[in-house]
Amino acid sequence: MNRCHHNQGVALITVLLIVALATIIAVSMARQQFYDTRRTASLLDGDQAWQYAEGGEIWAKSILKEDLKESKIDSLDEAWAYTLPPIPLPGGGIQGQLSDLQGRFNINNLIIDGKLDAASMTRFQGLLKHLDLDPGLAQAVIDWIDQDIDAQPPDGAEDDHYMGLELPYLTANRLMSDISELRLIKGFDQETYLKLTPYLCTLPVRTSINVNTAAAELITSLSPEIDQQKADALIEAREVEPFENLDEFLQHPELKGITIDSQELDVRSDYFLLYSEIQIGSTSVSLNSVLHRQQNGMIITLQRHQAQ
Repeated sequence: MNRCHHNQGVALITVLLIVALATIIAVSMARQQFYDTRRTASLLDGDQAWQYAEGGEIWAKSILKEDLKESKIDSLDEAWAYTLPPIPLPGGGIQGQLSDLQGRFNINNLIIDGKLDAASMTRFQGLLKHLDLDPGLAQAVIDWIDQDIDAQPPDGAEDDHYMGLELPYLTANRLMSDISELRLIKGFDQETYLKLTPYLCTLPVRTSINVNTAAAELITSLSPEIDQQKADALIEAREVEPFENLDEFLQHPELKGITIDSQELDVRSDYFLLYSEIQIGSTSVSLNSVLHRQQNGMIITLQRHQAQ
């Protein structure tokens, strides 16, 4: 009898183990199926978001193409400069903003034909001073993008500096492809980087600064004699009536008696940045697209990367 009860107990335990294992397997399979479903939905939402982002580029290109037909200058009162309000989409929405990259200082202008461009260097150092940053940072930037191994005195840095770091690396010795490279350069901490980068770009060719779109900080960099008050007055003037040509800007009363190197200044632009933000389901995509508007009206995407 005891033997019978023992066998029944073993059988009951075996059944309970089997039920427990079956329950664990079922829960695991259900959880995996849930994760697979979520992952698939996320991938589909991500693909759809990127397609909408590309659609945003098509919209931006059409705006810029139409602007080229209607106007020979580029200013902040034109249609391209207005923020695209949030537009509802199936399952989400999209919004965007076009900005003029030639309203910024192209840091690659510092080197021309492999050599330091003195005028661009003076302009860049002027921007640094206005932002209360060390002008010596410009020397470290030069060493990062020039092709020689001689450090700019006294604040430059070449391979010998970077190879001595805890995590060593070499200088790029080429033009910058993205402004985030500044994080690697001697003297650029997070605070400096965030303070300076809104006024910089890294375009692949030499570009002019558009005085119709440049911020006051860029206007002051054009001459040590242009203070904040003069820069603000020039911006107020262009808000009333954008400068139709460079002479209008240079002959403005606020600039009377001030000598300005008009090299690489203009009232029109060819390079723009489109920032797009798309929300589909639980997926969010932020995209930066660098657009080049050519004089034949063709507009090409030079660079596209996910925004931070």
